[in-house]
Amino acid sequence: MNKSVLVNQLISTLEAKLQATEDAMLAAHAAATDEQSVPETQYDTLGLEASYLALGQSKRLADLKGKLMGLRNFSPRNFTDDDEISAGALITFAQLDVKYFLCPFSSGEVLQDGGVIAISPDSPIGSEIQGLVAGDELKFPNQLNPREITKVE
Repeated sequence: MNKSVLVNQLISTLEAKLQATEDAMLAAHAAATDEQSVPETQYDTLGLEASYLALGQSKRLADLKGKLMGLRNFSPRNFTDDDEISAGALITFAQLDVKYFLCPFSSGEVLQDGGVIAISPDSPIGSEIQGLVAGDELKFPNQLNPREITKVE
């Protein structure tokens, strides 16, 4: 599988999230500064709540911009089944119809029409698979039997 296609899909997904977050931040900022948001009593907190929302959206926007910049410079290497899993690896597990793409600038995005899930090395699965090789097993949450890593690309 061509990893540059996966990276480009991630870039497109993050760009869409970035635009939606920017729109939400601007809407929250407008609500916070609107004359209708001026509190009439000490219990009227509409403007305050909108300002907190705008602050949260601005932090999310900064995070997405950082991920997008990192992703644009990310060039995943090719792995063999003998290589230890690290950032850039594409992992296949026995009896699972989905592959996992370990990317430091992702957070659970679904790619390739559901055939690939981009996960961060800091995610629960991402942290567990780093350092493993093909043939090793991993126990997924809510599954009784461990799954064997059948291929690392």
